[in-house]
Amino acid sequence: MRLFALVFALLCVPVFAAPASGPVVGRKLPEFAGLDLNGHGKWRLANAYGRSAAIFFFCGCEPCHICARQWQALRNRGVVDSIIRQGGGAALPPLTVVVFAGDEAAARLFARQTGLGGSGLVLIPDPLMATTNRYNVAPCPRVFVAGRNGILRYTNASADDAPQGDDETLIVQRALESLRGDAAAR
Repeated sequence: MRLFALVFALLCVPVFAAPASGPVVGRKLPEFAGLDLNGHGKWRLANAYGRSAAIFFFCGCEPCHICARQWQALRNRGVVDSIIRQGGGAALPPLTVVVFAGDEAAARLFARQTGLGGSGLVLIPDPLMATTNRYNVAPCPRVFVAGRNGILRYTNASADDAPQGDDETLIVQRALESLRGDAAAR
């Protein structure tokens, strides 16, 4: 029996092991596509090129709710959209992309519960976790800030703003600072 368990464990490690790493700051983000529940049909990351994007991965846990509500509050007050004016020029304001680890009904419920909505928001259900796995992330909450060229500017991978950390506000603030940095880099 022990021999069977050992052989099973050795054979299954490559199958169940996560990829070595996710997206790296300074490199292009992996492409992904999904059905946008806000009526834009099939949406691809390439659709965001030419504008900055904050790409959030949420699962619906309490830290995800807190982070989503805080981000939406900034959007409601015009803080996110005003970033473009701070950078000067006539470019479009940043996009908010939410990849939700659940089906369409769960994604819509999460959006209602957190107030997520409005123009500039892309809501993509990820029930099979295809995009989440492609990015090698735990969606609790995770954010990637992409520059106008699709290059990753920030992700909350440090010890003090890691997913499921104590302070979702730090995740939101650093994402906002990264968007501002991209606008200033014009």
